[in-house]
Amino acid sequence: MKPILNKELIKKRIKYKQMKEKMDWMKEKKFIALHVFWLLLVIFFIFSWVIYITYLHDLPSIKKLWNNILPETTVIYDKNWWELYNLYAEENRTYVSYQHISQTMRDAIVSTEDKTFFQNRWFDFKWLVRAGLNYITGKSDRIQWTSTISQQLIKVSFLTSERSLKRKLQEVYLSYQLNSNYSKEKILELYLNKISYWSNAFWIEEASKTFFWKSSKDLWILESSILASIPKWPTYYSPYNHKDRLMGYTYVYKEETPKNIIKIAETENPAFYKPLSDKLKSILTDMEMTKAGDKIKVCKLEKKFFKKTFKIDDSWCAAIDYSQLMEFENSIQIPYDSLSIENPNDDLSGYILEYNTWRKDFVLWRMLEDAKIKNEDYKAAMIASVDFKFKKYTENIKYPYFVFFVKEYLEDKYGKDFWAQGWLRIYTTIDPKLQDKAEELVKKQVDSNKKTYWASNAALISIDNRNWQIISMVWWADYFSDDKWANVNIITSLRQPGSSFKPIVYANAISKKPIWPDTPIYDSDSKFGKWEPDNYDRKFMWLMPIKRALDYSRNIPAIKAFFYGWWEDVIVKFANLLWIDSLKLWASYGWPLAIWTWELKPLELAWAYSVFANWWVKRDITPILRIEDKKWNIIDQYRKSSWKEVFSAPASYIISKILSDAWSRPNQYWNNVLTLKDRKVAAKTGTSNKDVSKWKKKEILPGDLWTAGYTPQITTVVWVGNTDGSPTKWTCDWLNCAAPIWHSYMEFAHIWLEKLDFVEPEWVFHATISKASWRLASSSTPDELKVSSIFAVKPTEYDGWYKSVQVDSLCNWQITDSTPQEAIRSVFVWGGTSPIIDSYDSDWLKTIGKYSIFWAESDSENVAGIKDSPCERPWREFAWVSVSSSLVDWVVPVGTKNFEIRYDSNNPVIKILISVDWTVVKTIPVAEEKAWNINTSIEISEWNHKIDIKALDKYYYVWTVAYSINTSGFGEQPVPVEVSTWSEVADQPNLIVDEVVASPSIIMTNPIEWDFTLSLFKDQTANIRWKISNPANVTAVNVYLNGKLYKILDWGSDFVCPINEAKDLETGTYSVKIEATNSAGKPAVKILELKILSR
Repeated sequence: MKPILNKELIKKRIKYKQMKEKMDWMKEKKFIALHVFWLLLVIFFIFSWVIYITYLHDLPSIKKLWNNILPETTVIYDKNWWELYNLYAEENRTYVSYQHISQTMRDAIVSTEDKTFFQNRWFDFKWLVRAGLNYITGKSDRIQWTSTISQQLIKVSFLTSERSLKRKLQEVYLSYQLNSNYSKEKILELYLNKISYWSNAFWIEEASKTFFWKSSKDLWILESSILASIPKWPTYYSPYNHKDRLMGYTYVYKEETPKNIIKIAETENPAFYKPLSDKLKSILTDMEMTKAGDKIKVCKLEKKFFKKTFKIDDSWCAAIDYSQLMEFENSIQIPYDSLSIENPNDDLSGYILEYNTWRKDFVLWRMLEDAKIKNEDYKAAMIASVDFKFKKYTENIKYPYFVFFVKEYLEDKYGKDFWAQGWLRIYTTIDPKLQDKAEELVKKQVDSNKKTYWASNAALISIDNRNWQIISMVWWADYFSDDKWANVNIITSLRQPGSSFKPIVYANAISKKPIWPDTPIYDSDSKFGKWEPDNYDRKFMWLMPIKRALDYSRNIPAIKAFFYGWWEDVIVKFANLLWIDSLKLWASYGWPLAIWTWELKPLELAWAYSVFANWWVKRDITPILRIEDKKWNIIDQYRKSSWKEVFSAPASYIISKILSDAWSRPNQYWNNVLTLKDRKVAAKTGTSNKDVSKWKKKEILPGDLWTAGYTPQITTVVWVGNTDGSPTKWTCDWLNCAAPIWHSYMEFAHIWLEKLDFVEPEWVFHATISKASWRLASSSTPDELKVSSIFAVKPTEYDGWYKSVQVDSLCNWQITDSTPQEAIRSVFVWGGTSPIIDSYDSDWLKTIGKYSIFWAESDSENVAGIKDSPCERPWREFAWVSVSSSLVDWVVPVGTKNFEIRYDSNNPVIKILISVDWTVVKTIPVAEEKAWNINTSIEISEWNHKIDIKALDKYYYVWTVAYSINTSGFGEQPVPVEVSTWSEVADQPNLIVDEVVASPSIIMTNPIEWDFTLSLFKDQTANIRWKISNPANVTAVNVYLNGKLYKILDWGSDFVCPINEAKDLETGTYSVKIEATNSAGKPAVKILELKILSR
């Protein structure tokens, strides 16, 4: 019989079984967990051992930190290994203890660099987690590493500035050791006595004395905030080179031009804006700041002195977060016209002042937020900073301009702590011979410019085009002068380049369109949108080749090239490829970009021109040859960087060909300073202007003056002006203020170099072009109109058809039966073409009016079309001329016969023609007079002669009187015959009209055609040169100065006339007239303008 199981027993057995299974499961899990734990522990120890062996085993002992307090000397050399600068060599190294550093300085550095310094053990884990989350969530494209004060001290004492995981691990490990061996106070003491505060101002005590003339124990809040700002990036926040970045700045602008800001501290006369600065200090003084929970409440704020975007309530108060404190300062906006002033200055009317915060303001905000300073302390520091001045800086350093550029270059490349490792040997590219010459020339020219042209500064940057190395750099006449702008690096500062940017505009167009140096373009009164820009001389030169438009710096053609080359974005991208990074895409510069009313850096312009010199290759420029560390390891060494093709070599060659064409420039004086002796050089100039108009008086003065150019070996850019942006004297231009530096330097720099020309690339396109349409010549193009040309882009469009037709000279229109024979001439007509560049916009064609049908050279007889309608002239019946003369003798002697011609006409007469035996022997031009007496003469030889005297009026109607004379005494008494029309003249049996004797013409070679201005200094002599066509008939060549006979020249075809040989011409403007007269009595005249300048 089976045992009976009750329910209770069954439950107990089930429960027991479940418990046993659970315990077995737990034992199994514990076993697995234990094994996993041991496995992880082994992995951890293996990983740690690998990390230690790989990265940490050879690290120095933290106890050596004291031995590392004094960094070893770092030396910077020129290319010939001569010492330029010895870092750490001359400091008064005064180590100060924690107690002898002011509390405000200690608070400032902690608030700025490591807010949790006294709480964290050695590493800010919270910050790292936050940085990691930002990277994972996409808020940052990389992990933003942070460093506590402990880590920074380790880095500057033991490690390099290498950005790597290895260095970060070493930094964290040594930071742990540091915090395990030293107190927080001692670590902060070591830190403040180790870090750099710019230049040789190392250690807190030395920095305090360098900038403020006081000990570090006496530092005040503002001074502490300044010193705490610098270690972030010593050269970037330099008190002398970049004071605005360190201190913030006040600036003003006109209400109608808010983008044209003027930094008050950078003006020659900051006191001029004192009412506005005083009001800023008054606002800061009057405002009341109180803590309101986690915010700060600021009261006594007048709404009219703040931007509308900043909320101020009706009680004149605003509650803001501490993080908005800098935004609050930037919202201050003080219009001068809103000030209550008893006697307002009209010149300040319309100006508005604002404040721009920078690094010092950030430090003060952090100190206030951390309750390290009181509200009143914050206000006092802000007020004192408005007019704060640093102690004058001096130091034993050669070529300081270049040395501090090198420091910034290396800090940007390797980090701000690069110098802290000590014992570096830095060999640079600077050429001492050229640098000495550059400094000499800049100083000499600045001394002259200051007195004569109100231009107080000049800068020069020179690059070796063969290796892209910087060989000279100057950005002030005296770096250690008392001038507040002496430490501002103009080479890396933004300036308006004026016309020196135009080659980039034309290069872009040439690289994309089939145009070449002689492609015609119109310098005409054109409209671009609602704007009608002008040229610098407020004149138009009409039809000209683009090479002359560029060399003459004409604005209108440059703007047309801007549009023709596909507008702004294309040109911005093109400029960016040439290293001009100051230009930004989508910035809406508009057409003013073509004549560059925006800004770039002289270094960028030199870089771009070096690309032209190298055909089309772009490489990185460098000031460094080699850098060695204490173990003689090479940290950096010059190697030619990889090249990049930025645009076509043919386009680069064509631009160089244009810029080196001396014959395309306006006059010889331009060539005196833009050419080098027996050497090809491409050069361009530029001038930016400043509008200083007051009230209704319009006044434009020069601002930035440029001369830039290159040979195949060297590129040099020179800038002249005032560092504060103020204008120069109106007589200052690139010609007399900047070009002398450039020319003298380039001549000196090339003394030892071989003479090289710009080599034409193989892939330049050669084509035969029609001079009439500037397109490919067709089979119908006359040979005399064909010319060879070069292109960067292969041309495909052909010239239209040609035919020879007769036109009416009065208007180049169709002839009719009523057209006078004298008005008929033959010309070539072509069809199916229009101007290449100017046809881009129909409005441009409208502005060139009647000139739009002529595309050939001015002396060619080629037109684009003939109008069907006849020229408008009065009927013959209403046109008459009465001609008579004193030539009434029957028998005349052999030789010269003097006589008088008289005419009277109802239309102006333009010339008188005298023929002997049907050959024109004299043409007398008449200044379109209706009645006149003319005394003249002709040569009479033996035998009988027919003499005709014809008068031609402005409508080409002719009236003739004819005579028969002889020298033997036999024959008939002469009877004058007067004929009223050309037809009637033609009917006379013994009277015909032949071609007019070719009249002379003067062709200028110096100054060249198109420019009739010659400029000389008082102590200079120049030769005026010209040629005369048809010289065989020329009987006299005279030169007149201000209407008085100056020189009588011998007969010939090439003429030279020295001007100012005795150097006795006074400063001023003179008129020079050149007159050549032929045997027919017809003169050719050229009138030039001569300017005598004072140095």
